[in-house]
Formats: sequence, C-alpha cells, structure tokens
Amino acid sequence: MQKTCTKCGKTFPATSEYFSKNSSSKSGFYCICKKCRSVIRKLIYNTNEEERTKQKEKSKEWYSKNKDSVKLRPSYDTKEYCKTYYKNNKDKDKLRHNKRISAMGKVWKHENKQIKELVIKQNNKCFYCGCNLEKYTIDHIVPVSRGGSNLIDNIAISCPYCNLSKGYKLLSEWKH
Repeated sequence: MQKTCTKCGKTFPATSEYFSKNSSSKSGFYCICKKCRSVIRKLIYNTNEEERTKQKEKSKEWYSKNKDSVKLRPSYDTKEYCKTYYKNNKDKDKLRHNKRISAMGKVWKHENKQIKELVIKQNNKCFYCGCNLEKYTIDHIVPVSRGGSNLIDNIAISCPYCNLSKGYKLLSEWKH
C-alpha cells in the first residue's frame, strides 16, 4: 500500500519507515512523511525560543521556592527505590502484567507439565545459546508486546542472561 505525503507530494510505502504512527487516522500513520514532519518540528522549535526560555525561567523560579519539598520526594531513578517498590507491590506488578496480556486477548494457558516437557525437549539447554540450564526462564520467541502469542509454539526455555538481553526484541533484531 502506498501513501502520499501531503506536504512534499512524494509517494512512499505506507510503513513506519516513512511515516510516523498515528492511531487516530484510518491508515494508522500521519499524512506527512517523517522527513517533512522533522523539518516542521525543527521550525516550530526554533520559532518558539522565547516561549521556551520563559518556561525555563518559570521552572527555575518554582524550583527555588520549593527546594525543600522537592528534596523530600523519593528519587524514582534509584535502585533502592525500585527494589523497595517491587518488594512492596509484587501483586500489583503481576496484576498489571496479567491485565496487559488479557487486554491483548492473550491468556496464559500453560501448565507446569507443558513447561517441563519443553525443558526435556530442549535437553535442559538454553534455546538461544545452548548452555546447560541451572536456572531457566520462560521466554516468548516473538514477544507479546510485538504481537506474539502465548501458545506453546511461541515459548522457549532460556537462561536468564539470554532472556534479559533479548528483552522485547525479535530474533532478527537481537545480537546474541
């Protein structure tokens, strides 16, 4: 499918390579190509320099008035905060994960028996690097966030290192 940029008039394939995503349009993409959109955004940024400096000054002024209350807030970027939040909210985290999966219409349907069979089928070795598994993780070959399913065909048993380094990438994107 082809799409024509309304700004420059050039025709490109209707993919995310040429057009930014826009969920409110019928095609799912903006009507302006990425190159034209970039030019427009730079132009807007450069013309609003005075507005940006005003906003920076307001922020600095607010910060100087509220220094004490800002310092009392927890730093969300610290490892300690993340660890304590995770310990105190394990149920919330699991619930959020399950909601996300069920909202996508993908429900976890595997039993321990199926997972154990998969471990045996893989000879107790990591699906990706082939190392012997002392601890294993269950990995989606095509990540759920990228449209993968929870069917057993899309599940692989991997070592924690491979699973964490692969993350949400497809096999073609992941450099092992």
